[in-house]
Amino acid sequence: MLEYLQKLVLKNYLKRFFQFRISLTLKFILAMFFLILICSGTFGYFFVAREMTLLKKQVVAYRELISNNFKLLVQQAIETSNKDLLPQLAKRLIEDENIVLCNILDHNENKIANASRLGSFHSAKSVHFIRKSIESKEGMKIGTLQIGFSPEKVEDRIEELKKDIFFVTLGIFGVGILFTLILTRILLTPIEKLTKAIEDVTKGELTHTLDISSSDEIGDLAKAFNQMIQQLKESR
Repeated sequence: MLEYLQKLVLKNYLKRFFQFRISLTLKFILAMFFLILICSGTFGYFFVAREMTLLKKQVVAYRELISNNFKLLVQQAIETSNKDLLPQLAKRLIEDENIVLCNILDHNENKIANASRLGSFHSAKSVHFIRKSIESKEGMKIGTLQIGFSPEKVEDRIEELKKDIFFVTLGIFGVGILFTLILTRILLTPIEKLTKAIEDVTKGELTHTLDISSSDEIGDLAKAFNQMIQQLKESR
């Protein structure tokens, strides 16, 4: 018996729960909320992806430019047998905040100059290395240039980009929600008036008419309602 009563109580509770009335205003706001959320997320994702692609292209172009220009300096120093200049060039190169390592090797891959800030920044695994073969004017290999670029600037820029996109997306989301609330009141206020007028009619009050003059389906419905009220008055 007790088990039967528990099942009956649970059944009534579930019945009341699923009969819970959700207003049209809430439904409209929820629908617009998810629509704006999806649009904002999609915008943020594609914008970040596009900006990161552009950033990577800029980084690659910058690294190639630095490597090629420095390669020419090293080539001139080796060809003029001015190898004492190579350590100075390597030290000057790592003064660039984006570069943490510079190795200059001879044609046998023996190190002839080196400068490094690797220990202060990253492990060798996180550094992006570029190797350039140094050739003489006759096309013979006379050395190799190895430059290690720090990923810090790129990572910092990506984090800044993500933050910017987050705040832009948040702003779009906020404006969208505000617009949704305003639009909800504009669209649903006439429906609320119509609902109130119908409730008055069911109570026998025929003095209530609608002052909705919008040129759409709601306006047509309001005109039809006013005509119905007039006919009811005349029939009485």
